[in-house]
Amino acid sequence: MKEFTSVFTGNNKGFTLLETLLVFFLLSLVFGTVLTLFHTAGQGALTRQQEAEYLNHQAFLSYRLRHQIEGFLRSFRMEKRKDGLYMGFITSFGEIYRGVVQVRYRYQGNELFYCEKPYPYGEILSCEENKEFSLGTLKDFRIKVFRNDRWWSQAEGFSGRPEKVEIQWENNRMIIPVRAGQVLK
Repeated sequence: MKEFTSVFTGNNKGFTLLETLLVFFLLSLVFGTVLTLFHTAGQGALTRQQEAEYLNHQAFLSYRLRHQIEGFLRSFRMEKRKDGLYMGFITSFGEIYRGVVQVRYRYQGNELFYCEKPYPYGEILSCEENKEFSLGTLKDFRIKVFRNDRWWSQAEGFSGRPEKVEIQWENNRMIIPVRAGQVLK
């Protein structure tokens, strides 16, 4: 019977081509696995960051709308026009100016715009072109107003003092009671 002899015994001073290829193959498998894990972890982190930014944007918009409507003082208007859906009113809760302000929201082409000006300063639904800025892209934005035991749709429009305002966007829905005339700080 023949005895098995190892290539590592004797006077051999190197690796065979087969051994070298086997080591390169194993190293490429290890590096491929590590790179795949890093890529997957990076994509997961990016997805989590995008989700966090989305939730932060939704919370900010919800906070802004709720406080401005809760600080409503007078002259609420909602209109559907060719260039978008408008909502404007006088409130004690401004983002840019202190004190009593006029705010206007305009939803057009999946984008929500905001404009604020000191009170009294022009018509409520008007805005200087360079004063309006985007609050971001929304797939949907709808407004309804409750007054005198009925809901007014955005297609009907509304002008006056609402009892409640319902705002829906994407997966959010808020019904905000209006307490007119209270100045919030």
